[in-house]
Amino acid sequence: TQSTWGIVVGAVYLTRWSDITSHVDELSYSGVAVIVIALGTAVALLAFFGCCGAITENACLLIIYASCITVLVLLQIVAFALALVYKGEIPAQVNKAASRMVAGYKNDTNLRKAMDFAQIELKCCGAKKPTDYPIFEVPLSCCGKDAKSCNWKTAYQTGCADKITDALKSNMSTIIYCSIIVCLLQIVGIAFACMLSQGISRGYYSV
Repeated sequence: TQSTWGIVVGAVYLTRWSDITSHVDELSYSGVAVIVIALGTAVALLAFFGCCGAITENACLLIIYASCITVLVLLQIVAFALALVYKGEIPAQVNKAASRMVAGYKNDTNLRKAMDFAQIELKCCGAKKPTDYPIFEVPLSCCGKDAKSCNWKTAYQTGCADKITDALKSNMSTIIYCSIIVCLLQIVGIAFACMLSQGISRGYYSV
């Protein structure tokens, strides 16, 4: 369950948000998503070793499982601390990135795709307001997916920087809280693995 959660969260993030956050140079959110997927995969493999150790009553496999999960827990604690540190930098970096995306909207295809995605999905326009765009160059995405025309008055009035910041903070908070729960479950798993390993070594569970 823990490994599946990590893989799914990372994959969803990469498919839905990497186009936008790839332009936030100072915060490697896509890298974080890849790490989450890698950790999920690692936990899945370790869970296999743990199951094998429990079924075959192999104390060595259980110790390996407990040791590796301990390392993962420590890595998660470090990631949690880094997330808290960088959380305060989100607004400034997103504002800078959104302004750059608006400035390059007309001439850069990648920036245009990222900004259109943000404006349609988050119902926003420009970095801070619709007037960030020239009056006759307001993107159709500022008025919705099926818009035929768009201007300062008909466009979404909220800037995308605030919407992206709120979305990132909301997702990060969810991931942090879920990670804490997963971390606690892993610690319980480590304790049980160590207890079972000791029992097997002392012959308590021998058939």
